[in-house]
Amino acid sequence: LHRLLRDSEAFCGRNCSSVSRDRDSPTSDSSLRVVRHILLRAACLKKCKADFPVFKLSYPKRDLLETFEQRTPYKYVQYAYYQLNNLEKAVAAAHTFLKKNPGDPSLSKNMNYYKTLFDVEEHLTDLEEQPYESVFLKSVMLYNNGDFSSSARNMEQAITQYF
Repeated sequence: LHRLLRDSEAFCGRNCSSVSRDRDSPTSDSSLRVVRHILLRAACLKKCKADFPVFKLSYPKRDLLETFEQRTPYKYVQYAYYQLNNLEKAVAAAHTFLKKNPGDPSLSKNMNYYKTLFDVEEHLTDLEEQPYESVFLKSVMLYNNGDFSSSARNMEQAITQYF
């Protein structure tokens, strides 16, 4: 639900960001143009959000949203998978949590324990990562290494996946 809410907010924000930015507006007063833009954008956002069922629910409290932003549920998901003896999924959940909380001592300890049991490398997947993020990071690494043509191709792919 958290991801759906976040992605739906981003979708409406992108679709309504350029509403009425034209210079040929009916008024020449710049302050009125700004107010017009704000009102048209608010109307666009309201209409866009009416089309998404996630916005029909009551909005979650800020502390709940922060809990999901910090990926705290993955701390418990990791433990549940461990209890079910599904260590591969436990590693993925722990890795996802540690991406946002690298200094957490208990999950770092658990991850070190998993490393003693089997090769965890193939299971180190960020369950929250969007498809474009890994391509974007690869593009940045290629750019930093001076491979500009490959970097540009990967960046174009990341942008296409993002939109």
